[in-house]
Amino acid sequence: MLCTMPAVIIETVNRDAPIVVVFEADLVDVIVDGRDFLSTVMQFGSPTASRTWLERLFGTAVLRYADRAWVTEDQDSRISVYDLAIQDHDVILAHSENKIVLGGRYRTRFVSAFMVRSPVPATRIVSAEQVAPGGYFLPEIEVSLHQALGR
Repeated sequence: MLCTMPAVIIETVNRDAPIVVVFEADLVDVIVDGRDFLSTVMQFGSPTASRTWLERLFGTAVLRYADRAWVTEDQDSRISVYDLAIQDHDVILAHSENKIVLGGRYRTRFVSAFMVRSPVPATRIVSAEQVAPGGYFLPEIEVSLHQALGR
């Protein structure tokens, strides 16, 4: 099954030349990129404060991983469970359908984030274009990492 994946690449030292590359990828080569949001919530969140947000943003399937992570205080175990969650097909699909703007670590703003096995063959590239200055806007954050952590 092929899916279309947009990616923003920053290519200058000043990080002022966003390039949007749209490409097709096999779904088996896709995992959730949870480094700016999901990882932190699974490591430091709580069932009371975080469960509803995770379900809304990553689907019901993510809850079995989060619940498993939250029953232990061992951060290595929590990270291992997170590593399984980001590879779960149901979590990937649910997150791809998310419409809520997230505010993650380092002031990132996104609706969904994925990593794709590389290299991406040139034949899979659909389009690539540099976004003109002022040609994009940062959407308002609808749920911040702090909200999802209950802080």
